[in-house]
Amino acid sequence: MCTSKAAVLKCSGQLPGYAVNIASEMVPFTLVDTTEKSCSILSDPQKLLSHLLQNEVDGLFPDIIAVYIQAALKIFGVWTAELAQSWSDEELPDLKVKVKSAIERMQVLANSEHIEVQERVR
Repeated sequence: MCTSKAAVLKCSGQLPGYAVNIASEMVPFTLVDTTEKSCSILSDPQKLLSHLLQNEVDGLFPDIIAVYIQAALKIFGVWTAELAQSWSDEELPDLKVKVKSAIERMQVLANSEHIEVQERVR
């Protein structure tokens, strides 16, 4: 498992070097197993989600964007499930903003000219 500081997919060795610099900050992330509670190893899953879904991702190859979408959705699901276990009503306004932002970004990606991206969103 890759546990070093790296931008989203650097550990997989499948991204061209320039793609790693999309995020303005390096974020610890493990891509090896995103089906388990991998969100707990992230210092800030919300920040990683914003990096995965930022507009600059549009300049990447479509298959890379599809991987970003898949990772973002899995992280979002695990993060919100963890949030639900320790729910506080004070978190609701912030959560609503983040959900709205994610939905808006997915709507943009769903209209991508690349079928790989469209399929991953839908």
